[in-house]
Amino acid sequence: MATKHGRKGLVKVGSATVAQVKNWEFTETADEIDTTVMNPAGDKSSDPGGVETSGSMLCLFDTADATGQGALTVGAVVTLELYTGPDSTGEVYYSTTTAKVMSRSSAADVGAMVERNINFKADGAMTENTVS
Repeated sequence: MATKHGRKGLVKVGSATVAQVKNWEFTETADEIDTTVMNPAGDKSSDPGGVETSGSMLCLFDTADATGQGALTVGAVVTLELYTGPDSTGEVYYSTTTAKVMSRSSAADVGAMVERNINFKADGAMTENTVS
């Protein structure tokens, strides 16, 4: 089984690389549509409905990153690309047609770097791609 290490991953907003990303994650979820009818066994049933994606990224706060972190303001509608490795031929990445920035928070600690957490939602599922 082939595995990957996340240390060379990256995030892009449009064509701009987001600076200082520590990690990213996303979850795809389908609505559950109840299709249960009366039956002798009393079993329940359901079908998948509409799909949405939610996710987040954690960055070291970078005030100089106007086109990456700076573009990810609450309410912004952007195109995201989440890379599992570098942006080079054969690498896998996930993309959205549009993602909405739903929240953004920052945290400072006397023993750590200032961090920024950005949460997003996207209509539908992420698309898995390979850099060509």
